[in-house]
Amino acid sequence: MKLTVVCLLWWYLRCVVSKSELLVLDLQQNKNAKTMNQDSEFPFERARRVTPEEHQQFKEALSKQFGLQPRKRGRPAKEQDEKYEPISIRLHPKVLTWAKAEAQRRGIGYQTVINEVLLAQIG
Repeated sequence: MKLTVVCLLWWYLRCVVSKSELLVLDLQQNKNAKTMNQDSEFPFERARRVTPEEHQQFKEALSKQFGLQPRKRGRPAKEQDEKYEPISIRLHPKVLTWAKAEAQRRGIGYQTVINEVLLAQIG
């Protein structure tokens, strides 16, 4: 079982890891290959993409064997009532100057200041 996970890990690294990370891995392997007299060339012409099912199996195997949980990436999804609608609006320069000054004073975005004032007006 451990050998299977090691093979999956090696395969995952070769198929999913970015090229810059592969370059570092290849440099390390080439350094080791010189001392061990082994050919460390990977046959990229025979490589294929990892399927989503294989990717999921690998994540489950890592989680099961080593207790590793992958980090969630990106901005968290907002609830439907929290989503804002993008609009275009023309404001008087004095309003915009006030909103930007207030935002800088409070350390938040000026659009947030305008939104808070409007929400306070409607209740």
